[in-house]
Amino acid sequence: MIWYQIRRAFAFGKIKHPDLAPFLTWVPLTVGLLLSLGFELLPVRPKFTGDGSVSRHMLNVFAILPGFYIAALAAVATFNREEMDFEMPNPAPKMVLRTRGVDQEMSLTFRMFLSHMFSYLTALSFVAVFLFMGAELIAPSAKLLIEMLPTAWKRIAIFVVSGGYLLLSFWLAAKIVLTTMIGLYFLAERIHRPQV
Repeated sequence: MIWYQIRRAFAFGKIKHPDLAPFLTWVPLTVGLLLSLGFELLPVRPKFTGDGSVSRHMLNVFAILPGFYIAALAAVATFNREEMDFEMPNPAPKMVLRTRGVDQEMSLTFRMFLSHMFSYLTALSFVAVFLFMGAELIAPSAKLLIEMLPTAWKRIAIFVVSGGYLLLSFWLAAKIVLTTMIGLYFLAERIHRPQV
């Protein structure tokens, strides 16, 4: 039961809706790949870790986001408007919810959809913060271990580690930014037109 509750912060990623799937999977992956490739092609590449690095800049941004997302979640959960509890129009997003130990697929209301979205964004932001903090802390040891490898393996290790880190960082950033844009659309426009 506890494991189910802990994983619910990421449940938005499993919502079933044809328009949402590309924004949760393919668009962030494509953006992550393109940004990673662009980063690799720069004539002077920024540092991954340390002062003025990619990790530091990303950490500065993503460290403040959980507070905003939690505030948005609280606002959505307590917003006193009847339309928030209407089921979303067809095709309504669907999610598997557990009731008394039984999993059931249910159509979501606006409140449930937005609550799960901001919960998801909070969880992703925490993951991003820990990723960038971890990169800062592990980087000196990773550099030392890579330096101990033979020259041929060293190049491969640098490519795999730096490329993997870049892709993961840019994918996560794209996922958070795109999902935030969806949330802003719903808060600014969509909840005011619930039956459209």
